Amino acid sequence: MSKESVDRKDGRDRMGGNRSPLFLFLLLFSVATGCSDRFDPFVESDQTFALYGLLDARQGTQFMRVQPITERAGDAGTVDARVTSTDLATSETIVWRDSLVQLDEGVPGTVFLADFQPFVGRVYRIEATRPADGATTTAEVRLPAEPTLRPEKPDVFNTLVSQLLTIESMGPPSALAVTYTVRPVDTEEPVRFEVAYDEQPVPSETGFGLIVNLSGDVGVILSSFEENTEVELLDLEMGYDLTNERPTPVIGGPGQIGVAARFMSGWRLAPEFVETLGLVDAQGAE
Repeated sequence: MSKESVDRKDGRDRMGGNRSPLFLFLLLFSVATGCSDRFDPFVESDQTFALYGLLDARQGTQFMRVQPITERAGDAGTVDARVTSTDLATSETIVWRDSLVQLDEGVPGTVFLADFQPFVGRVYRIEATRPADGATTTAEVRLPAEPTLRPEKPDVFNTLVSQLLTIESMGPPSALAVTYTVRPVDTEEPVRFEVAYDEQPVPSETGFGLIVNLSGDVGVILSSFEENTEVELLDLEMGYDLTNERPTPVIGGPGQIGVAARFMSGWRLAPEFVETLGLVDAQGAE
């Protein structure tokens, strides 16, 4: 199925373009450690490791920065640690592998990585264990569950239609985009148009609201077809990211672990509003 993008403003790549998940992780790590308390890894302490990371349900590979508190890294800059993650819903445990990377100013550091994609709504226990004595640093990290999307009755002014959508989440959503799935009448292949919304959602008592300019979006979509083409509306979806504003602290060392997930929530328009938009109602027919 084909997919097209409708740019509402400057066409910026909201997700960082072709930057790798490791690049984005290192960027996050540099911000996180810059805002956290400084520590000396060579001062005697009852803590074991510093952990900084992100469990990202949008990616198939996860990364964790591990730094020893009371012992020096190995000759090659690697860290003597066994890092695991356990899905507390299934008890499945994954052993992470280490990789030596270049941090800020060319300083070497150890990042542990694992090839898996966390499930939204699940809790994962992260453990970094020192083999010499079994001392462990841990954290239990909860991925956000999919919030409810609550559409209000559309507003109609003359032939202009807009609609308030409320995402009932605890934290503000980001990277919002509406995907319209349409199909010219008498054809078989649906076409998806993604419309990015750079507006900040407005907080309310039940979540965060965004006004979707249905008429403006559909006008751009219809302009991509030949004049007088009848176009069916098959589906509407709101896509958005959720990240935690307060990353999970770790036990047995300094650090914090964040979470990120992307959700796609669908809703339907009443047939009379679809007609006002100049489309043929075929929602659910894909």
